[in-house]
Amino acid sequence: MNYPKNILMVNPAYYDVVYQINEHMNLEKKVDKELAKTQWQSLKKIYTDIGFKVIEAPGDAKFPDMVFAANQLFTTPDKV
Repeated sequence: MNYPKNILMVNPAYYDVVYQINEHMNLEKKVDKELAKTQWQSLKKIYTDIGFKVIEAPGDAKFPDMVFAANQLFTTPDKV
């Protein structure tokens, strides 16, 4: 069975909660951006340590919540 070997992650440069689209996005609570960045880097390291190639997309101020997207794993052909 072939498993995905690549993971797409968005750089957390613009991570923030500036609007609320679900109950996990609390506007009353300030985002600890340094902690979020550390957590993101830890997750990226875990992925690389277990053998995934992490493809890092640049962040964008228009999409501050894109960093911890639910769909980080995409299947791709082996030759990508």
